[in-house]
Amino acid sequence: MQFQDIQKLAQDQGVTVSPQDLDRLAESREGQQLLKLLGQDGGAAVRSALEALQAGDQTRAKQMITQTLSSPEALELLQKLGQNHG
Repeated sequence: MQFQDIQKLAQDQGVTVSPQDLDRLAESREGQQLLKLLGQDGGAAVRSALEALQAGDQTRAKQMITQTLSSPEALELLQKLGQNHG
């Protein structure tokens, strides 16, 4: 899982992710844990989601990422990241 993958995924969903956002993600403990979680299958889920987006299948891409991010650990990390960002 690379930061460019996150940036591409976000852009394809209409969300702008700045290099500064990626830096903050990389520097935070929660961000590092989340990236590790997303890459635990070798990044296959993220790659598959990106491929689905490139093929125009936003529904499938969203399902794949949602499935990965719906674990209790991912949800807790996302909540902490949201608190730290706001």
